[in-house]
Amino acid sequence: MIIFLDIDGVLNTKKEWNKPFTLNKNCLHAFNNALTECAQRDSIRIILISSWRIGFSQYEDRCAKYISELNHSLPSNIKIWGKTKELNNRSEEILDYITSHKFNIHKCIIIDDDKSLYPSLPKEINTLWINPNEGFSKESAYRLIKYEVKCNDLS
Repeated sequence: MIIFLDIDGVLNTKKEWNKPFTLNKNCLHAFNNALTECAQRDSIRIILISSWRIGFSQYEDRCAKYISELNHSLPSNIKIWGKTKELNNRSEEILDYITSHKFNIHKCIIIDDDKSLYPSLPKEINTLWINPNEGFSKESAYRLIKYEVKCNDLS
């Protein structure tokens, strides 16, 4: 399963945006619970679509401190795998990534809090929209696990 992940409004809440590169422990806990459950049935690759992607490098020692902290906060068998290029909008960035890496579009999900960044998203791409006031929650975790099970049934 490929997770295209935004951070702000997902792994933190709107209240925390005044302090850049903050992770909310409750959001992270719910997200990690979902990842752990999903990883029992499927390999997971996380692709950053967030402004946080600027600090990402394929080489751990070249990542920004906040990316290293995020990676160390994830379950031990799951790490950030890549990032999208900066194009006109997130729809184009994600489609470019899927095409260039030859991913099965039905095995991909976008987790974000801002629908307005996706003016031309194909219906085939699954989405999990998060309320930025609460971030990733137990309900979000349930929905991600439910999506992953459905995704595996298609394989």
